[in-house]
Amino acid sequence: MRVDKKQVYYKNPNFSLALLNLKYLPSWILFGILYSSSFLPLGLQRYLGKILGSILHKASPHRKEIAEINLRLCFPNKTEKEIKKMVLENFYNIGTGFFEMAFAWWASDKRIRNLEISFKNKELFQEAEKENVGMLVLVRHSTHLELDARLLCLDLNMGGMFKEQSNEIYNYLMIKARNKYAQPCFTNHEGRIAIDSIQDGIKLIYAADQDYGEKVSNFIPFYNNDAATVTLPASLSKTGTRVAMIDVRKTAKGFCIEAFELQQCAEEREFLIQVNQGYEEMITKAPEEFLWMHRRFKSQPNNKKIIYPAWKSRDSKRQKARDKRI
Repeated sequence: MRVDKKQVYYKNPNFSLALLNLKYLPSWILFGILYSSSFLPLGLQRYLGKILGSILHKASPHRKEIAEINLRLCFPNKTEKEIKKMVLENFYNIGTGFFEMAFAWWASDKRIRNLEISFKNKELFQEAEKENVGMLVLVRHSTHLELDARLLCLDLNMGGMFKEQSNEIYNYLMIKARNKYAQPCFTNHEGRIAIDSIQDGIKLIYAADQDYGEKVSNFIPFYNNDAATVTLPASLSKTGTRVAMIDVRKTAKGFCIEAFELQQCAEEREFLIQVNQGYEEMITKAPEEFLWMHRRFKSQPNNKKIIYPAWKSRDSKRQKARDKRI
C-alpha cells in the first residue's frame, strides 16, 4: 500500500475489490480465525497462544537462534538450560501475542475494561491532557504491544506510529483497527509529521528499544553491551519536550501499567543512558514478554563482525521489496 509521505495517513483505508483477489484467500481465512478468537475468554486465548508458541518455537529456527544470542548477551549469568527455557517461554508469549492482537483490534471497550488493569502514575498523562501538553511516550516492543496501545488509549488521547506491512490484508485491517483507538496514527514514512504533532499536544507512543541503524543512533550500553540507540528521544528532550516511559506487563487476569517521566539532561549520551536503563528495568521484570527475536545488536561499533547468523532467504526477500520501492 503506497502512502503519500507528505499526507497525514490516519483516515480509514477504503476497501478495494482488489483485496478479494484469490491470492489473499489464505490471509482472509487466517484473520477470520483471529477475529473469532477475539470473543474467547482471556484465559483460553493465553492457553491457545501457548500451543501456537510451541509450534512457532519448532518452526522458526532462525528467530530462535537470534533470541538465544540476545539472551546470552543480556543475561550472561544464566546457564544454557536457563537460556533455552527463557526462549521457550518467550515463544509462548509470542504465540499468545497473535490472540492479544486480535483482542486489541476487535474487542469492545466493555470487554477491555473488564480486564483487571492497574495503572501507576496515570495522573502524569491526565495532567498533561488538561494542559494540552504533548509528550513522547516510550514503550518497549513487548509480545503484546498491540494490546498495550489499546489499553493506553482506553482513557487517554494518545497517537502512535505503525510500519506498513507487505501483506495488503494485514495492512488494511491493522490501520482500520488502530484508527479506532489511536488518534492520530502515522505511518513510518511520516516521522517528521508525527514529531511535529507533539507540539500540538499529542502524546505520541514510540518504541526506542530496537536497532534503527547507525545513521540515527549512538552506541549506548544496553545490558552492558553496546547497542545502537536511536537519538530521537534525547533530541526532543533538549527542545523541552517531556519524555515518559510506560511499562505494560501481564498479570493473572489482566495487565499492570507503570509510568515514569525521564529527567532532562545536558548531554545526549547521558539522556540515552537513562533511556536504556529504563528499558532494562522494564524488561528485567518480565523478560519473557520482550521481543528477543529482533536483532537488537545488529549494528556493531568500529565495524565489528555481525554477531547474528546470515539469513539469506529473508534478506533476499527484503532486498526485492526495497528494489520495488525505488
